[in-house]
Formats: sequence, structure tokens, C-alpha cells
Amino acid sequence: MNQRRYGLFFKISRALTRIILPRFRFKTLYITDEPTVYISHHQNMMGPVSILVWIKYYFRTWVLSVFTSQEECYDHYTNYTFTKRYKWPLPIAKIVAWPLSYIIPWMMKSARAIPVYRTSRKIMHTFQMSVEALLNDEDLLIFPDIDYSNDSSKTSNIYEGFLHLEKYYYRKTKKHLTFVPVYSNQKKREIYTGQPIQFTGNKSFIKERKEIAQKIREELNRLSKI
Repeated sequence: MNQRRYGLFFKISRALTRIILPRFRFKTLYITDEPTVYISHHQNMMGPVSILVWIKYYFRTWVLSVFTSQEECYDHYTNYTFTKRYKWPLPIAKIVAWPLSYIIPWMMKSARAIPVYRTSRKIMHTFQMSVEALLNDEDLLIFPDIDYSNDSSKTSNIYEGFLHLEKYYYRKTKKHLTFVPVYSNQKKREIYTGQPIQFTGNKSFIKERKEIAQKIREELNRLSKI
């Protein structure tokens, strides 16, 4: 695992959040000398927050691209998060969204997050940055839930597109990429990592991609019952 560090703003923010957020303990943590992609369940923000606040290691986390741009972040908060999800009046949503639209992109930059451009050709930029990070021995942390607002402990449908990392990484290294499920248990305040999962290369990529996605879901759901 790469020993590079987060930026100062992220480290200060994390230290302050630890004062507020209940402590989460890592009961298991699978660490390897090879670059690894950790896959977790979003749980309506509690997954990313609990893991990134309490993890002692360094990850490059995938985040929606809207949270890396001030203008897009402001639009997302005012026209979706606060108004449609939380049903806030638009004037209040704008007041809260304005400072957050500066703070959140700054936080993402300090956390060295990798922007994810969904439904856009710029998604190739996401994969390019991710593969470069892996080749630099940096681990990735991805939350592929389709419904990221779902706070259920069960992992249901997930995007499978992130598994294309296997193709690009294999082309560069001739090695299969390791995917490790990691689950944050909100009731026990414990975090677990599951069994590492890899492609075999014995089947077509499309067929094996579905099998790997299913294995990841099953392992996350197994971890949720510990």
C-alpha cells in the first residue's frame, strides 16, 4: 500500500469529524503489496464517511464529478439534494449550498479523490486516472451502489462499469487486479474486509464481469451479517 498522504485540509477536516462521529474500529483489514481496489456499500453516505474518517491508510476514492466542481456542486445541492431529496425551500437550499459548493470540491481535491463522469465520454478520464494511480501503487476505494441514498444494510444493485479497471490494468501489467469488499457496520461501529476477488481470464470479460459483480455483492451482504 502506498504511503502517500492526504492534503492538509482533508486531514484537518477528518480530525474535526472524529470529534463528532462515533468511533469505528477496523476489525479486519486486508492489506497487500499489490495495488488493490476496495469496494464498499454507500449506505446513504455513512459508508464513505465512516471509512474515510477512521481508516489509517491512504486511498484514492471515486466520487461523482459534480462534487469536484464549484458550479456543478452548487447546482446539484440546490436542484436535487436539498430541494428534491430533503424537500427544503429553494431559498434555504441556496444559502446552505453556496458555502458547501466551495468547501466540498476543496475537500475532494485535498483527499485526492478521482472524479467519476457518469453518462459521459469523460468517464475514460476516470479510468485513466485510476489506472495511473494503481500503477503508482495507490489503492482505490469505490462505492458502486446504483441507489446511493439507500441506507439499508443490504447491498442490492451496483454499477458494474468499475470492473473495466481489470481490462485496463491487465493490459498494462499482465496481472489480474484484486477487488476487496469492505463493509461498515453502523450498529456495531465496526468495519470488515472480505475475501479478495479476482478475474480468472478463463471466460469472456463480459460474462466474468457479471460473475465478479455478483461475488462482490454476495460478499458485502455476508459481511453485513457478521
